Amino acid sequence: MIGSSFSAPLVEIFDFDQTVAPTHSAAFVGGETLKPRAVNLPAVRKKDAGLVGSARNPDPSDALMWGDVTISLSAMEVHRTGLLVALTLKEFKTLAYLLNNPRRVISRNELLNKVWGYQCYPCTRTVDNHILRLRKKLEREPARPEHFRTVHGIGYKFLP
Repeated sequence: MIGSSFSAPLVEIFDFDQTVAPTHSAAFVGGETLKPRAVNLPAVRKKDAGLVGSARNPDPSDALMWGDVTISLSAMEVHRTGLLVALTLKEFKTLAYLLNNPRRVISRNELLNKVWGYQCYPCTRTVDNHILRLRKKLEREPARPEHFRTVHGIGYKFLP
């Protein structure tokens, strides 16, 4: 759940003592029609509920910080000035890859291979667009980035 816009833990958002029934429309999976049925949420086991609790209490050893930004890799959350920042999955994976390779110049092709898993691709503009969005969300002055630096003709590097 990367870049979640929820400001409250799941336990507070969902009432686990509710029975949830889908709407009257049927679901289609692989061309087959599935009949709707009610789901009883109290059947959630305590160990499963513990997973929700662990998302609220991420492992502090994986917390990375720079300036007013805090990242928890295990909880897949990013906070800036104490507020949760919504990131897409690819934005978070790009950020995590850059954070795991600080001060190292990383080519656009390497980011595409490691983050997107592409071996063949027509252009690398998708990386540029993701870096631009990370700058807008995490840099103090996106027009003059301090942390997500461009290495012209090669790619990017992250400076903590």
